[in-house]
Amino acid sequence: MRLDAAGKACPIPVIMAKKELDNGTQDLSILVDGQTQIDNLSRLGKTYGREITVTPARSSSFFAAAANFSL
Repeated sequence: MRLDAAGKACPIPVIMAKKELDNGTQDLSILVDGQTQIDNLSRLGKTYGREITVTPARSSSFFAAAANFSL
């Protein structure tokens, strides 16, 4: 599953990711546009025992990164 949380301030991206993880989503990718969101999603991944990888992405208007949760 892929979620777009770009432009949303914390804790919204974390809440979005937590909801999907609680519903049993096995592979989750969430697009965010700030280091704070990445840091908070990394902590969430550790809480759930999930490995998280961060892939930088560039768009024309902002820096973004996809945080990928996997078992």
